[in-house]
This record gives sequence, C-alpha cells and structure tokens, in this order.
Amino acid sequence: MTGYSQSSASKKDSTINAFKDYLLKKTRYPAVARENDTEGDMAICFKVGKDKKIGEIRIVKGLSAECDSAVLLSIRKFPGILELHSKEYTIGIHYRMQKGDGKPDALIAPFNQKLYKRFLFEADIIGYATMHKSSIVY
Repeated sequence: MTGYSQSSASKKDSTINAFKDYLLKKTRYPAVARENDTEGDMAICFKVGKDKKIGEIRIVKGLSAECDSAVLLSIRKFPGILELHSKEYTIGIHYRMQKGDGKPDALIAPFNQKLYKRFLFEADIIGYATMHKSSIVY
C-alpha cells in the first residue's frame, strides 16, 4: 500500500493562498473611497496564535478610514486557519481605481518587503470609477 503525505510547506502555501483569495473576494472598494478617487497602499500586521487563527490585527501603514475598515473587517471575518508559526506577519494591500479603458489610474509598485516583518503577500483591490453626478441648481 502506498501513502502520500502533504509536506508542511505546501500546507503553509495553500492556507496562505486561501487567505489571499478570501481577501480578494470579500474586500470591497468602499463607495466613499471610489467617489473621492482614493488610491494607495496599506500594510496590515497580525499575529497567528497557537490555534493557527488570526488575532491582534493592526494597521502599519493606513490609507483612509474607509479602506482601512474594509480590510480589517475582512481579516476579522476570515473563517480559516493559517499553517504558520505563532508569530507576527504582514500583508500589503494596493487600492487602485480603474479607468473606463480597463487600465488602473496609477501603476502598482510592489511593496519593499524588507521593511516589514515576515511579509506574506500583497493583493490588489481594484475599484471602478463612479459616474460623478452634478447638481442642477435653479
């Protein structure tokens, strides 16, 4: 009988990828941020406990109250576990607006990962420009 086991490295990678996919699906570009053309980068730090769950979340580099709240809410609601050691980790989030031609308004430069503790990944949250309504005054 032949048995196969999954290495700890692939378990680690699969849980990190699941976490990233979850954030990309659940984090929305806040309407207020889209209306104000808010773009930029943010870095979030969190600890993984002995139970492999995320805790002690803090913003290292914020963007705006709306964008910060959207990411924090998504992270807090993450139902899974991370196959990582009980340490502090960092992720980066890029918020960018997309023009009508389908291209982002600004280039997305990667994070300098050396500036952050145990950088796991960076994710792009793309927003679509809203139609600006002008007021008609009589």
